[in-house]
Amino acid sequence: MNQRYYSLSEYFKGKYGFKIYKLGIDGGFSCPNRQEGKRGCLFCSEKGAGEFTPDRRKTIPEQIKEQKLNLQHKDAVKFLAYFQNFTNTYADPRHLKKLYDEALEQK
Repeated sequence: MNQRYYSLSEYFKGKYGFKIYKLGIDGGFSCPNRQEGKRGCLFCSEKGAGEFTPDRRKTIPEQIKEQKLNLQHKDAVKFLAYFQNFTNTYADPRHLKKLYDEALEQK
């Protein structure tokens, strides 16, 4: 390992013996740094931190399916849904639970 940190990818490879692919999901979250006309953080683009996530108008299951299809060429078998754009905890806890449960129900 030549990295100066222990990545999640390396952890999963060590624990399970193979790569687990992150699926970038857009839960439709906003960001406290973009409220009231603020432009947000320097490192975020207009779409947020997840330029590669599917269209936020799609359901969580649709986004997961799309992301899995995008990874077919890599022979990916196991996945981790990763809520990406804007702040992935910036919503009512009941709404967050609903979204997280939807993601966890996907096979």
